[in-house]
Amino acid sequence: MALEKNIPVFKEKLEVSEFDKTMPKIEAPRLFEFSKNKDYIVREIRKHMFEKGQYLDAEKTAREVKGLFDELRDVYEINAPVNFVVSNDENGKETFYSVIDKIEAKKIEDLDLEEQSNAKEGLKKIFTNLFSYYETKNASGENFLADIPEIDQYVYGAKKGESVNKWYLIDTDPLYSKDTDSLADSLDALRDEIESVTEKYGLDLKDIHNKCEKLLETL
Repeated sequence: MALEKNIPVFKEKLEVSEFDKTMPKIEAPRLFEFSKNKDYIVREIRKHMFEKGQYLDAEKTAREVKGLFDELRDVYEINAPVNFVVSNDENGKETFYSVIDKIEAKKIEDLDLEEQSNAKEGLKKIFTNLFSYYETKNASGENFLADIPEIDQYVYGAKKGESVNKWYLIDTDPLYSKDTDSLADSLDALRDEIESVTEKYGLDLKDIHNKCEKLLETL
């Protein structure tokens, strides 16, 4: 996962993405694509997305966010297909962007039985590792990514040019915190999502669900 500055791809014009039209119109536009290369979604990361005092400048903040996503991938094996870029906007202001690979999503029910089984096991691993992530962050008091437990934020599929399907975290909003209430909210969401995927896919996540309950009782 790279952090680039003034990369050549940003010399290509940005256009509003079709995906932007599917999002709640709190502010617009927020999602962009390059005028020629349609393999990526680009988002400008703005100061208001962060808690008070978190946003230092474009580069320092990008490095902090990159470190959190690197940790999620390298330690907890949850991969987000995103790179972070610091580049000048149309007004020459140094700006923080995320550049996300589009994933060709696959429906689990359309896969053959062997790959269905692999996909479900992969999903079980994600939720197991998410609990481990929040448990560790609770013990360390370090920053954690708060907005990553919901199943709708993940897709099973492949990047362009790849033949192997994987689970990807595609909602890469840089929402992070070290606040106990925020941690409790994330664990509460994780518990609810565990119940949802258990019912939908028949996964055995009772142990992780119980651990979520016990950890929540301590917060």
